[in-house]
Amino acid sequence: MEIVLPDSHILYRTANDIQQICVPLNTFFNVTTFTYIKIFDDLTRIHLDTNPNFNKLFYKKIYQYYKTTGITECHHWDSGYNTLYRLDETEAYRDAKSFNIGDGVVISNYSNGVTELCYFSLSRHCQNKEVTNLINNIDLLYKFILYFRYKASSIIKEAEENPIALPFLKPNAIKNTFSMHPVQRELFLKTINIDDGYLTKREIECSRLLAEDMGMKEIARILNISHRTVEKHLNNAKRKLGFKKQSCLVKYIVENSMYAD
Repeated sequence: MEIVLPDSHILYRTANDIQQICVPLNTFFNVTTFTYIKIFDDLTRIHLDTNPNFNKLFYKKIYQYYKTTGITECHHWDSGYNTLYRLDETEAYRDAKSFNIGDGVVISNYSNGVTELCYFSLSRHCQNKEVTNLINNIDLLYKFILYFRYKASSIIKEAEENPIALPFLKPNAIKNTFSMHPVQRELFLKTINIDDGYLTKREIECSRLLAEDMGMKEIARILNISHRTVEKHLNNAKRKLGFKKQSCLVKYIVENSMYAD
């Protein structure tokens, strides 16, 4: 089974535009391929990429990739980040390597029923120190995602009007977990007696949106809660982390790349 996307498909048609937006990634981090994917609850997706040649092969062989590895698509991935490595373990990764796609980092954010996946891939000949550099500057990659959403907003909107469907996929309720389960996190924090430092999902959501330069009213509207509740969550977050100013909270959220689980 093949997924045939015409040459006029937005994935291929906008590749040059996506490449231009991603020039800073190549200049400062040697990222050769940037991939932006959104997966919706019905398992349809949008896909934007700087490497159209690989993706023509990817969609031609996608059923084979999924069939041989036994992959079922998750309803959504947990928020967080992880390294991409050992790219010679599957056929898909071996094919990617032939298009100069090597190790790197993937960042996932789940919000309101949508998973956003951003892949920052180095060349096939990349060194470990280059991957380490990505991890050490993960806060800059998160900021690039905000930049990308802004610069590619019209492209993303157009792609969302005609998402890609993969009819052979079967949903899997299990999430891909990038970090320790919240219950295990709480147990660890209690063990070292700083459980009050653990922020709730709502506290992280409010703080993250504040870090994206949104005002109290806008945060309340997005999360469908009252202005007073937003203020309460932000005050709780500041108290737990020992901050008095919102600017300190924003800096902490950005530097620690905190996204709600």
